[in-house]
Amino acid sequence: MRTAIAVLALAAPLLADVAYREACTYESLVKQDPFVRKTYFGKEKVRVEETEGRTTTIYRLDRGVLWILSPKMPTYFEAPLKAAAAASAAEVAMQKKNLEVAKAKLLKEIEDLKEKLKKEKNAKLKPPIETEIKKREDRLGNIEVALTVGKPVAWAEPTEEKAQILGHPTVKWNVYVNGFLSQQAWVSDEFKGVEEYRKHVDAMYKKYDVVNDESAMQEALLKETKGMPLKRRVLAERGGAPGEDGASPMDVWLVSEIVELAFNPVAPSLFELPPGAKKR
Repeated sequence: MRTAIAVLALAAPLLADVAYREACTYESLVKQDPFVRKTYFGKEKVRVEETEGRTTTIYRLDRGVLWILSPKMPTYFEAPLKAAAAASAAEVAMQKKNLEVAKAKLLKEIEDLKEKLKKEKNAKLKPPIETEIKKREDRLGNIEVALTVGKPVAWAEPTEEKAQILGHPTVKWNVYVNGFLSQQAWVSDEFKGVEEYRKHVDAMYKKYDVVNDESAMQEALLKETKGMPLKRRVLAERGGAPGEDGASPMDVWLVSEIVELAFNPVAPSLFELPPGAKKR
């Protein structure tokens, strides 16, 4: 089942309205057409429009509902936000299975690294091995927590990769959920609006206690980074059993990059149902 990507986890009461346009593409074995996504933020409201005949979704945090507008008919579907974001029983079972796989993999890696450390005679080469052991032990601890509490646990780690996006320097972060790579985010903290963005995201989580993979990833980025993601590569659909690196060649990834960003007032009408729209 394809995971809803995106924007609910970014929404929150804003000091200034925000709007941005993203160029989106899928990475998968089956070719899919690229599309454009436009996102508008108001106070406790979010609107997401997708081109190429896709739907428009309005998140009304103030009312606790979301509306999905039909692309060709004046109708809409309404659902409670928490119910829409909650994981199904099948997804919870799959999460537990993935946790057990990740735990076994890390235990084996730690065992191998400790054996390597024991055999290493060059003192200068021991610290890097110890660092790798510590990193995996930290991940193992997060997985143990996830197994205990029965909800997704995510953490973010910086990489050496850097890129210029929208004219701003970014650092690439890897985000892991339950031990598996689930998102890559190119984050910048060097432009106006970053602090406001972070305050708004934090305010959203304080108001709504929704726990799923997406919210776990967003919270990890908020905790570990100091900026705003300008590009993301998110696991949209797991295609099969994880491979040795936690990924499957059948996985589907959604890559989205912000190509326009503005901090300007957004018309209130964008967050309302269109006139004459009928509930399905």
